[in-house]
Amino acid sequence: MVTEAQVYPRLQVDPWYGVLVLSGTSREIVSALSEAINAGLQEPAVRKRFEGLGVMPRGTTPENFAEIIAADTEKFAP
Repeated sequence: MVTEAQVYPRLQVDPWYGVLVLSGTSREIVSALSEAINAGLQEPAVRKRFEGLGVMPRGTTPENFAEIIAADTEKFAP
C-alpha cells in the first residue's frame, strides 16, 4: 500500500475549522464573536464533544486566523 507521504514527501496539511464573517463586519462584532467562540471552546462539554470526534479544539485571534488562511492560500493556490 502506498501512503501519501511516499507520493508527496513534502506535503504537510494541517486541517482547521473556523468561523468566517462578511468582509466589512465591524471590529466590535468580530471581537465579540471571537471572545464567545474562544470561551465556548474552553467549556468541558464542548471540548469533550470535539475530542470525541478526533478534533483538538483550539481557539485563536482573528488576526492569527487570517494569517493561517493566507498561508494556506499561498501554499495551495495555483
